[in-house]
Amino acid sequence: SDGSIHDSWAPRISYGNRGILSFRIAVETASTDNHSGNKGGVIPNAGWELVRLLDSMIDQEDHVLIDGFYDDIEPASTYEERILAKIPYDSQRLARVFGVERIELDNKTYFRNLMFRPTLTINSFLCGEPGGKKSIIPSKAEAKLDARLVVNQSCDEVYERIQKHIHSFSTRGKITLERLGRGMLPAKSNPEFPPFQCVIDAASQAFGIDAIEVPITGGSLPNYVWSDVLHVPFILVPYGNPDERNHAPNENLSLDCYYKGIETTA
Repeated sequence: SDGSIHDSWAPRISYGNRGILSFRIAVETASTDNHSGNKGGVIPNAGWELVRLLDSMIDQEDHVLIDGFYDDIEPASTYEERILAKIPYDSQRLARVFGVERIELDNKTYFRNLMFRPTLTINSFLCGEPGGKKSIIPSKAEAKLDARLVVNQSCDEVYERIQKHIHSFSTRGKITLERLGRGMLPAKSNPEFPPFQCVIDAASQAFGIDAIEVPITGGSLPNYVWSDVLHVPFILVPYGNPDERNHAPNENLSLDCYYKGIETTA
């Protein structure tokens, strides 16, 4: 039941989720930070070297440039396309919920990007002195990234392709790549499994509004244990409010959603 309901505050039912692979990249160009004036222009800057490496991995349209990154991904089925077409979409309301100025995607692109396309995201970037008071040439820079994977993608295979890209990149410094954990595989159930209708009806009754079906949720959970190991169907019934701010300061849960979640489960 992890995640949020629809941004219209209707319950949301999902039949799958993306996977995740996390890793850290570091570039080291010197044994210590150096004066940006006295050494400026004659030695490499670790920050710029890492920026160039990261820039080689993705374009301005967020298309990942790593060779083979999109291999083996599975498009939406005809049934899933019908589900996608029914999902309410209000880009202005979503922008307010997300705290961004605008979302410049049509409904088809928005949902396909969120559910059936993998991503590559910079989670953090560390370089030089926090606060930036020193005039230095940083000797080390590092970034933590994650890739959200879709059905048929393997954490091991995607990591191998990332390794190959990074190790073939020419930089003036030592590159270190570290995989963070094993990751989680993407997972999906058949949305046409008949007992799922009982869950849809329960959520609709508890929330007092028709539940909205979603083929895949954009986040990651270890549901591959059910689908790939035990070979049994699973269903996601998130109870969080749309503005729950998950993974951000002041993450919260609406009491109304909490009680309606209890009722749905009962």
